[in-house]
Amino acid sequence: MLIVAAVGAIANLAVLAWIWHLRAQPSAQWRKREVTRKEKRSERLQVVLAIVTLLLVGFETWTHTLIHRKGPPPPSIHSSAS
Repeated sequence: MLIVAAVGAIANLAVLAWIWHLRAQPSAQWRKREVTRKEKRSERLQVVLAIVTLLLVGFETWTHTLIHRKGPPPPSIHSSAS
C-alpha cells in the first residue's frame, strides 16, 4: 500500500507539473484561458495532499525500521558478569 500511495502521489505531481509546463508554452498562448479560482484551489490541494502523502510514507518507513528492527537485542545495562 505504501508503494501504491507513493507512486500515485509522484504521478499526481508529475501530471500537475506537465500541465503547468504546457500552459506556459508560447504556442499555447493563443488558446490560453484564465484558470478559475476553483481550478487553482483544486491544483493546490492536490499538491499539498501529494506532498503530505509522500511525507507520511517516508515517516512510516523510517519509524517502521526503528520499531521492528531485526538482529540481536541491545546489551542489557543490568547484566552482571560475576
